[in-house]
Amino acid sequence: MHDIPHPLFSGIVCRMCAEQDPHPLLDFGPQPIAHRILESPAAPEERFPLSVHICPACGLVQNLQPIDPAILYRQYNYCFSSWKPQPHAAEEVVLLKEHLGGGAIFEVGCNDGMFLEKLHQAGFAPVVGVEPNPVAGETARAKGFTVYSSILTEAVCRDAVHRHGRFKAVVIREVLEHIEDLHHAFLLMESMLDEDGVLLIEVPDIGMAMPHGDCSVLWEEHVNFFTRPVLRRLLGMRGFAPIIWRHYDLFSGGVMMVLADRGVLAEEENSAGPTLEQGLAYANQVHQYAERLSWTLRRWREAGGSVVMYGVGARACTVVNALELGRYIDLSVDDQIERQGKFMPGSRLPIHDPRALTILTSPLLVLLAVNSENETRVKERIAALRKDAETLSLCSPTDIRGELASLTTRLESVLQEADATRGEWSAVAARAARHPLSRLRFPHFLADTSAKRIKSA
Repeated sequence: MHDIPHPLFSGIVCRMCAEQDPHPLLDFGPQPIAHRILESPAAPEERFPLSVHICPACGLVQNLQPIDPAILYRQYNYCFSSWKPQPHAAEEVVLLKEHLGGGAIFEVGCNDGMFLEKLHQAGFAPVVGVEPNPVAGETARAKGFTVYSSILTEAVCRDAVHRHGRFKAVVIREVLEHIEDLHHAFLLMESMLDEDGVLLIEVPDIGMAMPHGDCSVLWEEHVNFFTRPVLRRLLGMRGFAPIIWRHYDLFSGGVMMVLADRGVLAEEENSAGPTLEQGLAYANQVHQYAERLSWTLRRWREAGGSVVMYGVGARACTVVNALELGRYIDLSVDDQIERQGKFMPGSRLPIHDPRALTILTSPLLVLLAVNSENETRVKERIAALRKDAETLSLCSPTDIRGELASLTTRLESVLQEADATRGEWSAVAARAARHPLSRLRFPHFLADTSAKRIKSA
């Protein structure tokens, strides 16, 4: 990570409230595009600056150096709505049904049509979407839905209203965090709404990641990082007031949903957050977490163990590259067959089927970078493949600092005892099997042979 002089960009303003010179928080230097899986270990790769700032006035954490969307979303075919469990989607449909009864709905960034399909099944009609990804958009159109192949533009909005009339709701799920011009996006959505229409907005909640020092949520696709007070303030600026809030401990470190209609926020609801002090505390926690994690992985490897990354999504690639963890990891595995046989961006770690865990015979530490709703299932699969494997979560809302502290403490104990008793092989070996990390007790004896086994595997 790099230090940032302040102010970094003289004259640059907050994209939400136009405050001058947002304060720098974290700079990870040039980074590859996290979702761009490599076809070969020698494939050429572009890198772009990745840093985030916080606005002291409104609290919006933001990336002020976004990548040109024409570059960013080229070859973007490894992330579809239907790939990840979304148990909360059904509740969002129910909330719309209870509030509206029925009517026309437009979805911004409808991806492969998963949510459009749920709306259609609930009796909403027509349901229309816009999706810039050609592969995802074609999948949605194949389901019978009208889906514009574009980003949201004035032309799309005019045509949608001309063909279908104004909509009872505009839905924008996991999209607003990607948009540079927030106020223009709201203007476009407002232009399609009935006078009594509602917005349903779902965005990642960085407020869940900040207390943990979790930087995995900061990948380059997202240029806005919302908390509930910040999103509420943005709604107020656009003349909307929340009707219903929901929070879900799901992908992206936790997401929040708000259903809002046109109205005026109560004064006490128009508060900002997080504060500059909270932002700086978050940055400090990221640095501390990075140092402790690197120490733990390095010592694990020195003790003869192997390290595997489970999951190669955007959060996994971001944390590996931003914290420079690739040098400590032997390989990666992922459940999606579309990713297997390819390579992680930046680190260029090979991506295998999870059954590759059985190849490594040395003590195994599996780093989990999967959505929280999948962690239990993934741990069960790891235990079935390697019952002796240790796991360590890298993504909030899991208590990543607590898990790391626990593993580090146990590892330190093992290594200290091994150093204290080095040379007393028989006495130590008699006690080895009783310790949960017993196979790491002899770092000075095992390191060379384990390294050879890893290379041969």
